[in-house]
Amino acid sequence: MDKKGIKYMPTWHPAALLRDETKKIDFINDLQLVMKELNK
Repeated sequence: MDKKGIKYMPTWHPAALLRDETKKIDFINDLQLVMKELNK
């Protein structure tokens, strides 16, 4: 998501990841996208 030239990546809150481990896969995928974007 881009707003006024600043990129945002909405993802899961850490407490949600502790309660429901199935969300961790989505979080890891989000984190990989962020890293890919930072390495450009």
